[in-house]
Amino acid sequence: MTALATARPVPKGPAFDVVLVAHVAVVLIGFGSCMITGIFGFMAWRGPGPLHAGVRRYFRPGPTVAGRAIYLVPVFGATLLILSHGVFTIADGWVLAGLALWVVAVALGEGVLWPATARASAMLTGARASRALATDARGAHPRMEAAPGEAEMRRLFRTVSIGAAGIVACGLAGIVLMFAKPSL
Repeated sequence: MTALATARPVPKGPAFDVVLVAHVAVVLIGFGSCMITGIFGFMAWRGPGPLHAGVRRYFRPGPTVAGRAIYLVPVFGATLLILSHGVFTIADGWVLAGLALWVVAVALGEGVLWPATARASAMLTGARASRALATDARGAHPRMEAAPGEAEMRRLFRTVSIGAAGIVACGLAGIVLMFAKPSL
């Protein structure tokens, strides 16, 4: 039997095409956002001297909504499986491997990248260090909380960079799986 004879048919139809475009879009938005966060984190971690104004602007307070677009990846992926009418199934090894990579990426996002990004935003805007008052051991004499040191900031941005790199690696591996569709 030739390779062409054993190849699976390609799902067709406008609904499949629209969902495929949406699936690819949320991959690009979600993982792309994480990659950009990692690049800015790397610039802050490894860059000499004071932080670049672009880094300060990027890590302004607010939710990282674009990165969380990765939550929609399996939603559109599952819809594609349904619309393929059995050509692709959840039992395919490459689908399961892609889903496992997605789980690792989300775990890295929720456990490493997004908390570190929120801490970086708080530190850069001075929310943690600006006017927080504390008292000494006797409960008297309010004092200013110490501003975060440069070493602490560099460690935090190192965490951002490494977390983002892990997410992007999962995303790239998932993209390769989706294109290659190996029989695992």
